[in-house]
Amino acid sequence: MCGRYTLTWPLAAILKDLGVTPVAGMVWTPSFNIAPGGKVLTIVERSGGLYAGMMEWGMSPHPGSSGRRIINARRNSLLEKPFFRQASRFGRAIVPADGYFEWARDTHDPYRLCDPKRNLWYFAAVFQVGSDHLPRLAIVTTEAVGPVAAVHPRMPYILPRVAIRPWLDRAHDAYRALLTLPAPVSEAECYAVSRAVNRASDDGPHLIQPLPRALSTSE
Repeated sequence: MCGRYTLTWPLAAILKDLGVTPVAGMVWTPSFNIAPGGKVLTIVERSGGLYAGMMEWGMSPHPGSSGRRIINARRNSLLEKPFFRQASRFGRAIVPADGYFEWARDTHDPYRLCDPKRNLWYFAAVFQVGSDHLPRLAIVTTEAVGPVAAVHPRMPYILPRVAIRPWLDRAHDAYRALLTLPAPVSEAECYAVSRAVNRASDDGPHLIQPLPRALSTSE
């Protein structure tokens, strides 16, 4: 799954990476501990261009409900479940990240996963616009591959760059193939971090500093 991630790049560098235009009045701050329930930087396609704005992380399974939010959507369920099928057809987005946190299954110790070359990752996401006209999203997850699988059986669906446009393109159904193809293997660096990341209110570069804690093979 994906319950916390980091996006610490300057906004100008994020926008330049894919040639994205920010929507008017957008306000965003880098964070070392992005948690569900907050506003997150999101990219969508409109009229052939890419635009960045803010969406709330957490979709409501029932319009107008204030209950538990859905923060992740399984890739293999998007075309099966009516709720996600509607969102995946009309509301697809990507969420830029420079890493994310996962907790080992046995010990519950936190680890950070990031691109070895410190490039941005782009998570596939789906969103809906509520009756209050606010967009809310869920990050798409898939089966874990590569080094990630040693920590947790699932991971964010990290889109290869060649798949970003097909995923965002609302005029065609190319995104459907991306939901059925084998999960792409993304190179990932995995290292232990402080348990301070468990507190959603904690933020700062100390949360991504490596710790000398090995990942047990039993995990």
